[in-house]
Amino acid sequence: MEKQSKTNKHGIIIIILVLLVILALGYIFNEKLNENSLQHDLEVFQNGTMNGQILFYNTIMQELAQCKQFPLPFQNQTVNLVLVECLNQGDVK
Repeated sequence: MEKQSKTNKHGIIIIILVLLVILALGYIFNEKLNENSLQHDLEVFQNGTMNGQILFYNTIMQELAQCKQFPLPFQNQTVNLVLVECLNQGDVK
């Protein structure tokens, strides 16, 4: 009877250890998944920021190339950007 009791205890310990290993692996997998998700979100944010800046600069340059003023709000003021070449030619619109 005592031998069967030891066998049962060993079986229970093994089951508990297997469950703990499974829980640990699940936790590690979940952490890696979250880390990869955050990395992906950061890359998307950085790409969106870069694309927005490129679009903004392209818009400014298109307007300025046509000798148009480009209003640029800053705090409580607005600054109008103009190409120097347009000022020299007197073509500012």
